[in-house]
Amino acid sequence: MTVTLGEAAHPIPYYVLGETTNEQWRAMLAASASPYAQLESGRVFLTVTRKTALKHVGASQDELLKTYDALSEAEDAIGGVGNNAAGAVPSSPLRQQIVEYRANGSANAGDHRVAWPTNWSSEALLTAKGLNTSWGMWHEMGHQRQMAKWSWDAMQELTVNIYALAADRRLPGTQNEHATPEEWQNALAYLSLPYTQRDWDDAGGDEMQGSEYHFGRFTMLEQLRLLFGDAFYHRLHAVSRPTTPQAAGSNAARKRLFMVQASKAAGRDLTGYFTAWGLRPDSGTRQGIAALKLPKAPTDWSRIAVYSQGQQLANAATGQCLTAGAPRGAVTLAPCRTTATQQWSLTAASGGTQQLVNSASRQCLAVPNASARPGTGLLQMPCGRGADRQWRLGTTSDGQSHHELLSNPVDLINAVVPSEPCFGSLGQERSNPVSQSGVRLLPGE
Repeated sequence: MTVTLGEAAHPIPYYVLGETTNEQWRAMLAASASPYAQLESGRVFLTVTRKTALKHVGASQDELLKTYDALSEAEDAIGGVGNNAAGAVPSSPLRQQIVEYRANGSANAGDHRVAWPTNWSSEALLTAKGLNTSWGMWHEMGHQRQMAKWSWDAMQELTVNIYALAADRRLPGTQNEHATPEEWQNALAYLSLPYTQRDWDDAGGDEMQGSEYHFGRFTMLEQLRLLFGDAFYHRLHAVSRPTTPQAAGSNAARKRLFMVQASKAAGRDLTGYFTAWGLRPDSGTRQGIAALKLPKAPTDWSRIAVYSQGQQLANAATGQCLTAGAPRGAVTLAPCRTTATQQWSLTAASGGTQQLVNSASRQCLAVPNASARPGTGLLQMPCGRGADRQWRLGTTSDGQSHHELLSNPVDLINAVVPSEPCFGSLGQERSNPVSQSGVRLLPGE
């Protein structure tokens, strides 16, 4: 095939990551009469007006494109794309298309492109600094990865933020308008509504965006990641991909698929948990989850704080709270008070485990020297990747424990110890709890 370009054709300014220099880019923009310019990275094609490109000609284009690639990779990874997770699929060889388009519209995304209005923030489109804090761009990029099979109408503008929040985590230290303490408080307000009013699908607003509790309810999706790790979403995407579009065609079918497959991905019966969040599982959903024959997740897991919000960790037998002392010092049980030394937040670690971070010291609950010996006193230490600072939630066989998180009996089991010790009050036996000042490992049941 031969293609002949007429006299009207002329090149546009074109920047390629790793090949074009900023000086060449400035020269192309200055010499060109084209109304458009384009940039290319390993994962993204970015098409903008020449006018907007000139506005940010002094910014580093390499830094911008590397940021787009990092965000794209992070959003792929949480969906089990292009990573080493079980059931993962390869990344697409096609680049994501992001275009500047007409003013006075809204940012939007379809299968073919992400569109960013001319009158919106050009810094978010064309500078690394602006992109680093642009939830709107992360959100729209996420729409192109969203699992439509379990995004029913009331969930469509919520599940997309699974990917936006993955982008946020890839950029530590940045701040944006979402994933904030205020949104966790909004979630608590929603969870405190009478059950008759706590209906996920009937809270008003177009696709939930106008709902008073829109971003408050999104915290459920982050809560699931916190409880079960990034691998929860890797598994949820993997088990959902084989479902045909016809099998998930209706809102009811997509909602059922989400709750059943989420239970499967978590390895827990989440019926009560989803009921607490107002998802109102129907009989088909309940039967589908029951057929998995999984241990039931505690309903009160809906109250586990997200976004690094601290909570008290109280011993169920004594009513006393886990308390941090001096940095690298022992943790103790003490009468519960309103103090940062008794506030602990769960942070997702690896393999579905969590770290417990103290709000006062910003250090993690740890087993010294990775000791597996029952009776070892626990410490707070700088947070790191070691399994001695990783814990997982679990219930005892009889549903009882001497440890309590948010009034729900749970064990906190250290990841480093093969026999799965839990922690308890110093000097106590499980059968005869006695209030003491220290905290130690106890043999798991």
